Amino acid sequence: MAVKTQKQGSLSISIEALKNIPEEIKIFLQDKQNNTFYNLREKDFTSDIAPGNCLDRFAIVFNDNSAPEDPTEPEEPTEPETEKEEKLSINYISSLRQLVIINPNQIKIHSIILFDINGKKLETIYAPGNQKEKWLKIGKYQTGVYIARMLSETGSLSKVFIVKAP
Repeated sequence: MAVKTQKQGSLSISIEALKNIPEEIKIFLQDKQNNTFYNLREKDFTSDIAPGNCLDRFAIVFNDNSAPEDPTEPEEPTEPETEKEEKLSINYISSLRQLVIINPNQIKIHSIILFDINGKKLETIYAPGNQKEKWLKIGKYQTGVYIARMLSETGSLSKVFIVKAP
């Protein structure tokens, strides 16, 4: 996210409205300069900012493990893992216009719902199964930011991805 100001002043970043974005999708503002996260669903972000261009200081992140569950509390140190834990994931392969589900523990997947960045539901794919790897062709969408929400027997997982139309 880029911020451009001509004079020093107060900067405020907030969520004005959301449509069809599930409550479980957390929305954080990441301040890369201070390595801090602000939950925009709970309160607006405000800060003093110097004049000029801030090109890479701020980013919007969506519960993708970029931030701790409570961004005001530091993460507790964890014991080193002796074995790499394999987790369920979803990725978008732009050259093929396909979603790839990586499911090493063969968890039952109920459905995948695609939303545009405004929260409009675009497509639902039902019962993709429990294969270790599953490739799913999705509709032809315009260039933009989209959200894939996967519902499984263990909960839900959301992934933000970018489509670049040819």
